[in-house]
Amino acid sequence: SNINLRNRHADTLGNHMNRLITELAEGSGGGRGSDQSFIDVNEPPPPPPPEPLPDLQWNFTCGGESSGDDADDEAIVYVDGGSRALPADRAASGLNVFFAGTYCESRQVKREVVFVVDTSASMLTNDPFFNGSCGRFSAIRDMVATRGPDSRYAVVTFSDGIGYQSTTFADSLDDLLQDPAKGARTICAATASTNYDDGLIAARDLFSGGDADAVKELYFISDGAPTPNREGLSVAENLKQEGVTIAAIMLNGQDTVLESTIASRDSNGKAIFSKANNSARLSKTLADLADQAAVRVVRAEISWGAPGDPDPIVTDVIPHSQDDRFALPVVVWGPDNFPDGVAVTYTYWMSDGSRKAVSGLLTWESTGDSGGDAEP
Repeated sequence: SNINLRNRHADTLGNHMNRLITELAEGSGGGRGSDQSFIDVNEPPPPPPPEPLPDLQWNFTCGGESSGDDADDEAIVYVDGGSRALPADRAASGLNVFFAGTYCESRQVKREVVFVVDTSASMLTNDPFFNGSCGRFSAIRDMVATRGPDSRYAVVTFSDGIGYQSTTFADSLDDLLQDPAKGARTICAATASTNYDDGLIAARDLFSGGDADAVKELYFISDGAPTPNREGLSVAENLKQEGVTIAAIMLNGQDTVLESTIASRDSNGKAIFSKANNSARLSKTLADLADQAAVRVVRAEISWGAPGDPDPIVTDVIPHSQDDRFALPVVVWGPDNFPDGVAVTYTYWMSDGSRKAVSGLLTWESTGDSGGDAEP
């Protein structure tokens, strides 16, 4: 009957399906009379083909000033900006060009640091002088000991006026405080009221006489609300407009203006501000704030195109980065796609709002040595 015929077909199809499932599970051949293996879905995909070897590697370094080029028969290496020329016949079939470089680490940047330290009477309770030191002094000492060699320091203490002010920036703690024992007693003082204005004005005077090319950081340590009409708001705003990064710590007190108004914002818009519940945590709190305030690359791109091209090709460098290094996929240049040469610009933006750019130019010449510098 038709019903029996349909049942026999169903049994046959079921047997085939069961056998096929078994063969798939066992990785055997693909069906009767076939010696073709099935694909194992658990196998990882094959690796992508390797990038072509570069004919030209262009490296950008933190400094952005050329440290010389190296050319040989295998590949050409350019470093940073400048004008270069290559024989057109060497690039006739297209050059595989590879960009790589290094970001500026925070330790590589020249910086000037001013510590503005509250020595008002309430510090007698919140951070007393004990065994020749206090939390404020220990935090400054530890930070100076761990910062990079290009950092210089100054210190200002204040209460109802200026208690102590460095005359210039120093390279070490000994130079900063001259006599460390006396310096500890100065920084650990506790007397009178809390005049934020005077402390910030003294810091501004120090920065104005410093290195114009240095990154400027101010670390403000206080334990209570300022004297009315001495909150330092306008001075802090002027400092920030002049490029000073202000990081602020409130030690076991009630903050009224540090977080909301005086402290700078990091690249994420967060106030560079922290609270320390006790003086023993000041060193860790100051170190964390220093890391948040450190100037670092927040955006970077490389562009290339014909000289004068208003719409060059732009590549975001950040996705091709690891730690402080980057490397871009190979691109192909030559007289065919860039007959007048190629203009290259590496631009990066720092977390303090500054921007730096390094430009280079590669042109083709009919004769001459490869890798040589062209006339600017």
